[in-house]
Amino acid sequence: MRLYIPTCGDTLRLTSDWTFVLYDESRNYSLHEKLNVAMVKHPHRYALVPGTFYDGYPEEINVTLPTGTVLKVDRVYIRAFNRGAQSLDEDFDSITFAVTEHPTWKHGKGKKQHARFWVKLRDANTLDFEHAAPPRWAV
Repeated sequence: MRLYIPTCGDTLRLTSDWTFVLYDESRNYSLHEKLNVAMVKHPHRYALVPGTFYDGYPEEINVTLPTGTVLKVDRVYIRAFNRGAQSLDEDFDSITFAVTEHPTWKHGKGKKQHARFWVKLRDANTLDFEHAAPPRWAV
């Protein structure tokens, strides 16, 4: 096994379905909207789905992107370990992706991406992928 830390702009094609935690946070709204899932901040716009609930709406839900989805790495955020953290849930390391291809979603005219979202690094480390284009370090 080799260590791989993606650079911004790398494109990854999922080689198996990927289930991860999607948080109710403004930077995830476009994926929430695309998946039509509930959110605390704008509950009137979305249909309820099973998840962890807060005041009747989920703060976080498990979602799945299917095999063949292409993700473009948009941001990588890794910082020194927070010694005051009580658990891994207080860890802020994350990767932000843009969905550039999805097996069932249609592109809008002139659109380069379907949705943008971030996941915690521990969730990003569970995805199975192949490079959709050569990574920048390999060119």
